[in-house]
Amino acid sequence: MKTIRNRCAVLLCVLILSLSITGSAQTEVIFHDSLAAAYGLTLEDIYTALSLTVIGDTAYRLLSNGDIYAWQSQQDQYSLYANVPAAPWARVNVEIPFSQQSAVTQRELTESVSQLIPAEDGLYGLNNLSGRIGSIDKNGWHVSDTRLNSAILWPSDAVYPEPLRNAFITEGKLYAYHDLHYSTVEKPQPTLLIFSLSTGACSVTQMPGVITFCRYAPGTLLCLMDSGTETPSLALYEIASGQMSEFEVAVPVSVERKYFEQSYRLHCRIGGLACDAADETIYLASVHALWLSAAGAAFQQAAEDVWQVWDHEGESMTTAEADAWVLPSGGYIFQNGPWYVKP
Repeated sequence: MKTIRNRCAVLLCVLILSLSITGSAQTEVIFHDSLAAAYGLTLEDIYTALSLTVIGDTAYRLLSNGDIYAWQSQQDQYSLYANVPAAPWARVNVEIPFSQQSAVTQRELTESVSQLIPAEDGLYGLNNLSGRIGSIDKNGWHVSDTRLNSAILWPSDAVYPEPLRNAFITEGKLYAYHDLHYSTVEKPQPTLLIFSLSTGACSVTQMPGVITFCRYAPGTLLCLMDSGTETPSLALYEIASGQMSEFEVAVPVSVERKYFEQSYRLHCRIGGLACDAADETIYLASVHALWLSAAGAAFQQAAEDVWQVWDHEGESMTTAEADAWVLPSGGYIFQNGPWYVKP
């Protein structure tokens, strides 16, 4: 696990430092040089950031020292939003299983925020080891008495849990995509997790054929599907009924079938799915381009080669941690970088 994480960190550094923008969209890296200059941060502070999420037109970035910085897209301004106890992953040797860590390290790892989660009523912090969760405001992290059942995040052969993907909270429930990017070399095993914030219980729904999903409309997910060919497809999933229906916009990206054999390698080549159902805006990222479908029209290339890096085999890739968000103002934020694509 440590080797993979280190490799991702190196790739992220290369990504941020060496990219050129060649697409038609106005694109920039956020939470980087300008943030460091404004608050006296180092590049190491930036590279070891723990989590990113977006609520409305504001993006939030959790650094390893517990500072959460907010960036407002319309004003292009940063502010220090809050400070919380942050998971000390930057200084923990993850080759040592959690069960063998010192009592002090175990306590630090389980009583801290490891991931930011967006909600209708504001920002939340989650610890995916202990299931501790609570709202975050300018006064800090307000931990709930209820702990989420995080056992599902720990595969039997894993020494640490994997983070939630594309997570969001609505009507007292936390929804998330989950797969084993780092803990297995097997094919994707996608699931929809739904946690009750009142009881902590988790319902698990297997999502065969789903590469990733994002929130589409209340009660509905937009899914990127394995069609059995090199060209994935899109579909809508109704959470309550479990029904899947075809989405009539063709995916403009092809992925060699060999990459479908391992979750990590597949997610390194296609991701960044995000949408705004009200405006019928959908974004999708590949290793070579960002694609945009507006008002139900065919995908058009919005930006080219803005996050292209190379894996250890010399092949183009993005990153398996490719969450993304469409802003109400029309912009798009992609966790790679992270990049902001202006409307």
